[in-house]
Amino acid sequence: MDESGALLPRPDFGDYLGHQRDPQEMIDEMVRVVPAGEHPYRTTYPPSLREQLRQFETQVWDATS
Repeated sequence: MDESGALLPRPDFGDYLGHQRDPQEMIDEMVRVVPAGEHPYRTTYPPSLREQLRQFETQVWDATS
């Protein structure tokens, strides 16, 4: 894949793919969140990924500012 036009290098998902969670956990979370009257704009599951995603998105914003 040609990444010459990418803003950031592609993250290494190898560690993540080696430690995948049970899909039922995500399904259960979606069943809980989707019909809720109010929920965060961006719902991250598992919650432990929130900080990792914030850091990545900050890199994207910084690279495009």
